Amino acid sequence: MLTPSVAYTFAAQPVYVAVYEFPPYYSSRSSVHITGKLVEVLNKQQNDYQFILREVRPAERYGAIAAGGCCDVIFFESELWGWQESNDYHWGRGLTASAERFYVMREALAAGKVNFDLLAANRIGGVHGYNYNFVDNVTNAEVLEERFKVYTADSPMSVLHMLVGNRVDIGILNDDFVAWVRHLEFPAVDAIVGSEFVDQFFVTRVVVNAQGKLPASFINNQLQELTENGGLEAILSQFGIASLIYKGTSTEASAN
Repeated sequence: MLTPSVAYTFAAQPVYVAVYEFPPYYSSRSSVHITGKLVEVLNKQQNDYQFILREVRPAERYGAIAAGGCCDVIFFESELWGWQESNDYHWGRGLTASAERFYVMREALAAGKVNFDLLAANRIGGVHGYNYNFVDNVTNAEVLEERFKVYTADSPMSVLHMLVGNRVDIGILNDDFVAWVRHLEFPAVDAIVGSEFVDQFFVTRVVVNAQGKLPASFINNQLQELTENGGLEAILSQFGIASLIYKGTSTEASAN
């Protein structure tokens, strides 16, 4: 007697993507963001894994990707931002290349009321938990206020509002965020002007939990396919930052 054939369905294995307030890559204040779009595409592109977003605080992202952490991967993260040398995670493909710079009010600059001199500024606006080169990557809010006159808010959008509302003299914003709000035709963006000099240039990459469920080689290959077929650029273009796509070579990915 022949055994009837049985169709087996294997469910995709869930993997968790750590995200924190970092628009336009992710924001809890918006239902549409780059990481969300990327995850949608990855979930359609393959059937082995189901990517699920899990929000963490900026300072928690290191532990989230360490051994025993809650998450398997982070997209759009830089090695410059407080990461220590560790065997807990692998760095993978570059995704975007950008810069962080200082912004002031355009009219106030033209009138000579403000400038880009950090020492002369009374108050500087930044984001809580972000890493800035000019303060040696200090993230403690009290130290930032006392030593550097940096007052932190919960998001880049809040920093923009602080600047426009004259609550700070200088705001620290990255090119990704400014290009995005300009793409949205947000009125306040025309009132600010950025410095030619930058606090830091950075490349965002994928970082994978070495003890997680997701092989680094798998996600690197998926991202390479998205880069080569124009999928990543198409996602970034929806947010006005297609020009920031990383142009480096795949051989620079450290994960294997």
